[in-house]
Amino acid sequence: MMAGMQTKAVFLDAMGVLLDGEVMPAQWQRAVARHLMPKLGGSAESWAAADVYALDLWAKRVQEAQRKAGPRKGSREAHLGARTQWLADMCEHAGVPVPADVEAMAEETHRACASQVRAPLRDAVGAVQALRDAGYTLFTATGQPSWEIGAYLSALGIHELFDRTYGCDLVDRWKSGPHYYRAISEDIGIDPRRAVCVDDTPVVLDWAKKVGMRTFLLGGQGGGQRHERIASLMELEPLI
Repeated sequence: MMAGMQTKAVFLDAMGVLLDGEVMPAQWQRAVARHLMPKLGGSAESWAAADVYALDLWAKRVQEAQRKAGPRKGSREAHLGARTQWLADMCEHAGVPVPADVEAMAEETHRACASQVRAPLRDAVGAVQALRDAGYTLFTATGQPSWEIGAYLSALGIHELFDRTYGCDLVDRWKSGPHYYRAISEDIGIDPRRAVCVDDTPVVLDWAKKVGMRTFLLGGQGGGQRHERIASLMELEPLI
């Protein structure tokens, strides 16, 4: 960051920075069962197994779409399609009919279940509040859709502390290179040299750094001397 250029915005990855990916799956599976059993039948066990099966297919579809697209648009439609197919795959695996309104039900199910998952990573909630109290404008910068991240943050009671939850869907750019950080900076209207980015993956921070952001690696391995390191998100505010 250039001398004299004050930090204004903080971009936080979600999984591995705000959310604990080890805690989430069990909570998510229970939420799926609670939501779908009264509507479609089946058992808690069958829906849990179906979710594991369908999420694996979801990930493969999204990864293939991203591979084909490169930096081009298409992430918004790819995620919408994957979400709809996720419910269809689960129904087939659980042995229940796929509902006629599968697209609408998939959206409603995903939002409802995400809002029931409460999985903060260590001191993330307090750290976000401290950053907001210090006057920083907060955004997420994730490869997941904004509506999904928004629901997770609402469950933690911190959604309102973020000005916007990016999401590859809002700018319709895959989180796969510097183009993603360039697009969200332009969407906000901020010079990326006035922004800080926190992620747990060194190569992702390389992309943010390339567009001018100051970068912090939370935990994680590798990254050499390219990024400043923090062991806890609570360490960030005093450093910036």
